[in-house]
This record gives sequence, structure tokens and C-alpha cells, in this order.
Amino acid sequence: MAILKYLVYPMALLGAGVGTEVWIYGRQLEAAEKRITKATQGQVKATVRSEVTKSMEQFEKGLLASVAKVVQEEVTPMEKRITKATQEQVKATVGSEVTKSMEQFEKGLLASVAKVVQEEVTPMKVTLQDVQGRVVYLDSASMTMTSMMLANCQKKK
Repeated sequence: MAILKYLVYPMALLGAGVGTEVWIYGRQLEAAEKRITKATQGQVKATVRSEVTKSMEQFEKGLLASVAKVVQEEVTPMEKRITKATQEQVKATVGSEVTKSMEQFEKGLLASVAKVVQEEVTPMKVTLQDVQGRVVYLDSASMTMTSMMLANCQKKK
């Protein structure tokens, strides 16, 4: 039925030659439309690909610029603050450790001096000759007493 409607009736109305030409022209038109559609689709795909690529490149550039800006404005100052705080902490720790070491050194030095005084100086005997040539042995306690007595004698004169 469809053949009669589309092929036979137009041929009968227009005549055999005219209907055939119309039919051939219609087929050529359909083929041309398909080629145009296919070419258009290809062009659209290429255009879309190109635009998407451009958009992605712009997005990447913008993203990189944003990341660089954030790094410059936020991360770099943060790193500087962290570095400064770390340096201050190290200085404080080193200062504290040096102070502790110095205090321990001083305590050790004082303890060593006290030990030497106690073990070496205190028991030391001093040999003196008095005016008549007698030898007198004095320990450090006696020397202290003697020096005090001499000082008192000089004050009285």
C-alpha cells in the first residue's frame, strides 16, 4: 500500500518520466542529507572536543593559578611562622639546656673545690719558725686564729 501511495500515484499524476526524476531527486536529497548530517555531526564533535579541551586548559590554568595563590598567600607565611616558632623553640630549649648545664657545671665545680679544700687544704700543716728559731706546726684552723690574733694586736698598737 505504501508503495502505491508514494511511488505509483505521483508517477501516474506527473507522468512516468517526471515521477522517476522526482524519485531519483528525492533519493539524492536523502543521501545528501545523510552526508551533511554526518559531516555536521563530525564537525560538532570536533568543535565540542576543541571547546572542551580549551575549557579544560583554562580550568587547569585557573586551578594552578588558584593553587599558586593559596600557596603564596597561606602556605608560605604558615611555613615561615612554623620555622620561626621552631627556631624560637630550639633557642629556648638550647638556652634552657645550656643554663642547666652551666648550673650543673657550677655545682660540680663548687663540689670539687669544696672536696679539694676539705681533703687537701684543711689537713695541711704549716711550718713556721718563730723569732727564736723554734718550729711551730699550724693547721688551717690555727692559722685562722693566729691571723685574727695578729690583727687584734696590730689594732691595739
